[in-house]
Amino acid sequence: SFNKTIRTDPLATYLSKPENKSHMKPQMLRCMSLFGISYFLSFGCIVLGISLWISMPVLYEDPYEYWPRCFISLYLYAQTMLNFGLVSTCRSFYDSSKASFLGIPDPSWQKCIDCDHLMPPRAHHCALCQRCILRRDHHCFFTGSCIGFENQRYFIVFCFYCMLGASYATYVTVEYIYTAYMEAESGFIHLFPLVSMMEWLFGYCTIGFLLFVIMMYLCGMTAMGSAGIMVWQLYLVALGRTSFEHGRSSSRSKPKPISIMNNFRAVFGSYWMLNFVIPMTWVEIPGNGVDWSVSKYV
Repeated sequence: SFNKTIRTDPLATYLSKPENKSHMKPQMLRCMSLFGISYFLSFGCIVLGISLWISMPVLYEDPYEYWPRCFISLYLYAQTMLNFGLVSTCRSFYDSSKASFLGIPDPSWQKCIDCDHLMPPRAHHCALCQRCILRRDHHCFFTGSCIGFENQRYFIVFCFYCMLGASYATYVTVEYIYTAYMEAESGFIHLFPLVSMMEWLFGYCTIGFLLFVIMMYLCGMTAMGSAGIMVWQLYLVALGRTSFEHGRSSSRSKPKPISIMNNFRAVFGSYWMLNFVIPMTWVEIPGNGVDWSVSKYV
């Protein structure tokens, strides 16, 4: 089985076909990844700045109201950016040189056709990273990195704080729109983007009102999207699977069933709930050392 070469990434399989190479080139995917990172960083900074310097000074004139809410906003933003940085820097690349001391690997190891080396179970190749990723879940365009063994715990917490931050920004934006632009008896129909755009085109509202409505929807969609991804990831963690493995029938893609708590410890380490308060980078998760034996990944 060691001589068997496989292509485990669906994207790599798609790009390997000549008729598909012209449709979606790796360069295009890398540009999409750069756009996703740029969008996230710029959008987060813009929303934070508008909330701190435009919306909240109008809503909370009392310093005893303003400063605690500023602290909440800055805390949510700092946690989001800290976990974003950890997701981007803690790569889950498989280094074949670290497994050389094992001698002959387990027969469940297979050879990657792209990297031309043996890889352990649950490792899969990423066409964008051009590396095999340990316990690969998916490639995230907003962080520009593959989510896998080393950074999945940071990615889930990142989604958690994106959800909280975007939800809070949505609440502040809606409150500001009603305070600064709308009368008390105004209906919510004015908050629909198409209606707001038509009103702006015909001079019934200002460009500021339209931009705040657009920001409200972007924040709301970010909150719902982050919540959906976080719930999906926690569900997969409880099952002991990854997005890549879910629904696949191959025996290679089926990890051994273990308890739910052990599944969470395998991703977050000991005292896993504390990761949602502070990134526990010093807590080692099972299999995070140099032992690449199969038992660490199945």
